[in-house]
Amino acid sequence: MVVAESTDVVIVGAGLSGLTAARDIQRAGFSCIVLEAEDRVGGMTLSVKQDSGVAIDTGAAWLNNTTQSHIWGLVQEFGLTAEPQDSEGELLREMQDGSIITGTEGNKQLTPDELKAMASFYAQMGQLIETVDPDKPHEHPDAAELDNMTLAEFCQKKSGNDLVLFLLNSSVRYLLGAEADEISALWFFSYCKAGTGLQNMMSARKDGGQHLRLREGTQTIAQNLASSLHPNTIRLSTPATSITHSAHGCTTTTTTTAANPPIRSHRVILTLPSPLHPTLTFTPPLPPPNHALASAARMGFSAKVTLVYPAPWWRAAGLSAIFESALGPVIYSRSTSVPSAGHHSITGFVVGAPGRRWSALPAAERRAAVLRQLGNAFGAAVEGGVVPEPSE
Repeated sequence: MVVAESTDVVIVGAGLSGLTAARDIQRAGFSCIVLEAEDRVGGMTLSVKQDSGVAIDTGAAWLNNTTQSHIWGLVQEFGLTAEPQDSEGELLREMQDGSIITGTEGNKQLTPDELKAMASFYAQMGQLIETVDPDKPHEHPDAAELDNMTLAEFCQKKSGNDLVLFLLNSSVRYLLGAEADEISALWFFSYCKAGTGLQNMMSARKDGGQHLRLREGTQTIAQNLASSLHPNTIRLSTPATSITHSAHGCTTTTTTTAANPPIRSHRVILTLPSPLHPTLTFTPPLPPPNHALASAARMGFSAKVTLVYPAPWWRAAGLSAIFESALGPVIYSRSTSVPSAGHHSITGFVVGAPGRRWSALPAAERRAAVLRQLGNAFGAAVEGGVVPEPSE
């Protein structure tokens, strides 16, 4: 006979949200158990240490120290080292016809009509974003209309300009690993408002969402949070399978064995992304709006490829290592170097629809596609036209 375990709160997911909740609960004098399906903590953060002592973030990486006060507070509490994102130098763009141009050249190629269309659309969208309450987006006067159209449809309605739609879709890929025709316009506006604006979220400057990286890696935050919890709080490799709520409280099950009995609690905190909710059985079922959201939502696709070099060869060509592509597989890249530690790297992001196609290839073909694309792009701007092979 398997005897149920008891605690005040069960938390499903040992990412930053789940671990922060666990620490708050224990500090308030209550007990909790954190269930994590993976064999590690960190959720969407995953850091791989290098011999240099620098960590390569294969998951979430960027933050800032002004508009992200909660995460910055943890960085300070744990004594982590923030490195400003280096974006000095020229950027490169791969156009839809495969040609490579610099950012300066691209700006010069825009016609007056295209510039006007861009300014008009982004002004309209910016004004609308300011009217959305991210805590209550459904209370917006136009919520029903905006939630029933995709962001791409909104763009076509307000602009109808192909270049504007292309640029907007590039931003969606950059931020979400999705396509503009896959997301609700209302949801995107709420997301932008919560992140202090579209341009701010994409910016590497002070106050921007891409301003700082952690030398030790962002997963270190989760690891420090986990270390601050009471012993045996976290159950790794233990996915929750069902949650039952009754007048007597909640029962959460995993793959029930003598080592993993059902857990009874007063409350359950679920930190999983909405698309993963259908992996759990809820009794009673989730309310219809929650079920509809979980059934309709899908995960974006985002993969990183980090190329490590003995030296920052792009600097001699006056490049920033910023690369943007209309074609893929790499949609954008950034320098993820830490020069003071002798670490020089470029990280490419393979995201959205191009990323899904790329992910279906064998590993050797995926690597070759990335090296070929970045070699052609940066080779067009460096002396001799040849990009060094990465050391890792």
